[in-house]
Amino acid sequence: MTPGAWALLGLAGLLAAGDWLAVARGSTGLEYVWKPGALVALVGVAATLDPSYGDVRAWVVVALLLSLAGDVLLMLPSDRFVAGLASFLLAHIAYVVGLTRHGGSAAAVAIAAIPVVAVASGVVLAAVGAVLFMASDALIAETRFVGKRARAPVVIIVTYHLGQAGLTLSLVR
Repeated sequence: MTPGAWALLGLAGLLAAGDWLAVARGSTGLEYVWKPGALVALVGVAATLDPSYGDVRAWVVVALLLSLAGDVLLMLPSDRFVAGLASFLLAHIAYVVGLTRHGGSAAAVAIAAIPVVAVASGVVLAAVGAVLFMASDALIAETRFVGKRARAPVVIIVTYHLGQAGLTLSLVR
């Protein structure tokens, strides 16, 4: 990893930790800064890494930017759930395309489930990141449509940030 990527990864970690604290304390105002800030820093990490494949980096950056858009849409005071959901769907598709550019199987693409694609890619960080990202999404769906859980917001945000970081760092094989 480049020195710039390390610095931006450290910044992403600090911003993510700030967001985790904001979520735990219910500080919505701080969350509006920390959460998008962490994703912007991860975009910077992806941009400054020396990846194995430049085209994969492009897809990861697109996925991170779509995730950033989804974050903002879901944070807005008005209900933009469907727009945020659509943005994350496109982010997942971008990850699927990127992770299967130089490896992975056609069957995994047909399934289009990001954890399956990530595992099929043979990149451990991508697989771990994808599973964490999926866990975050599943818990969001459960709390939105089934019922609230006591610590769900913190678990959601921690698994989300760690998942995005794993997917980003999978660029370096």
